[in-house]
Amino acid sequence: MISHDLSARARHLHTAGAELPLPEVLELTEQLCQDADCLAAVAVDAARQRGWAWQEVASAAGLSEASARARWGGVRVARLVAGRVPLPSARPAYQEPPAPAGGELILRPARPATCGAPQALGAALRTLYERSGVGLRRVSFITDLPVPLIASVLEGHTVAPWSVIYMLSHALGGEPQELRWLWQHAWGQPAPGDVDDSPQHLRAALRGARLAAGLPDLAASCPPDRDVAEVQAVFDGRAVPDWPVISDVLTVLGADLTSFESLWAEARAAQLATREGNR
Repeated sequence: MISHDLSARARHLHTAGAELPLPEVLELTEQLCQDADCLAAVAVDAARQRGWAWQEVASAAGLSEASARARWGGVRVARLVAGRVPLPSARPAYQEPPAPAGGELILRPARPATCGAPQALGAALRTLYERSGVGLRRVSFITDLPVPLIASVLEGHTVAPWSVIYMLSHALGGEPQELRWLWQHAWGQPAPGDVDDSPQHLRAALRGARLAAGLPDLAASCPPDRDVAEVQAVFDGRAVPDWPVISDVLTVLGADLTSFESLWAEARAAQLATREGNR
């Protein structure tokens, strides 16, 4: 969406620039700069999801680590995307096209076989929506997606592509990586850019489960026989405890245990491999 708008504006400025009034040229160039800033910010955010450290991001950008964090850290990516002016277009903002060559539809209705995964994804997005205080029309303006589609995704009736979930998460002030595991199980395949499972991937998935449960506080997320500090370490990604601890937390959150077991196993294996390597 952002790259499309940037390309279209650049083409328009290139082909008709000499004939455009000065105010329109200045407006176009300002919007081009906004698009470029947003594109860079989203690229950095995607790299961070894939495991890039801030030092690596800073090196790629030719900046200090502090400058990179100041430019792209925290909620700044979401604010940049929210403040961008979408390109007006005569084309429908979003519609389900015929199946492309690969036979995969852009939108998928929720199916019973997915074991509530679309509903869990929708519940997590609704939590972000309710926290954000942003209306559906504003979300539609930010993302260039129609209100009925956004409402259908939030209600868990429709599973949209990862690019749509990514945009919605940003527009609602969330962290896309926390929805990635929920989306993967609702859609039925890994999100683009997925890397090998790791403790940080497990951390993000558990945070997504907490969002789907309505973001209860830690005390409410803690099983009766577990210590709150132990659960805090799990959500912070500082520990990959035994499966009973994880399963107890997920049970309290009402999450599907089977969808997390393989992720936990991979994260635990990665943690043990790191410990062995440090000996």
